[in-house]
Amino acid sequence: MKYFDCIIATFFGAGFFPKAPGTFASIIAFLPIIFIPHSYKSIILLLGILLILLLSPPVIKRVEQKYGDDPSIVVIDEVLGTWIVFCSPIIPTTFLSAIIGLSLFRLFDISKPWIIQKINKKKGALYVLLDDLVAGLFAGIILNLFYFIYRIVFFVYFLEKYSIY
Repeated sequence: MKYFDCIIATFFGAGFFPKAPGTFASIIAFLPIIFIPHSYKSIILLLGILLILLLSPPVIKRVEQKYGDDPSIVVIDEVLGTWIVFCSPIIPTTFLSAIIGLSLFRLFDISKPWIIQKINKKKGALYVLLDDLVAGLFAGIILNLFYFIYRIVFFVYFLEKYSIY
């Protein structure tokens, strides 16, 4: 395994965190999002997602050859899932959205409901990424729904409170 493979697969060493490396990597993956201006957030994250999808499969394959199927040090898939959760242009980069989004993603990634479990049972580097991609999509959809409902409730409250009728 090359040094480059280790850097990519472990997301700059986050995969070596002794307890819950996937959760740690998800938190680390969220931190740069804070500094991206909201108007550029979606495009930058989509480019990052594309880069991970292009670079990671051969890297993960080489790491799996040394450490076995889906080793815990491989956390680039958690980075992919986290970035998918927050790539929506609707979601603001706030502490609350971070807590809800990361919690939803980790919930789906750890519990592996329905189709995520079917994907996770398959072997290969692409499937290592794919289960987190789907978990990120599920978490992102729910986060968008939460935010949409929140906006509607706030709007209705505002209309009722300041209505002239």
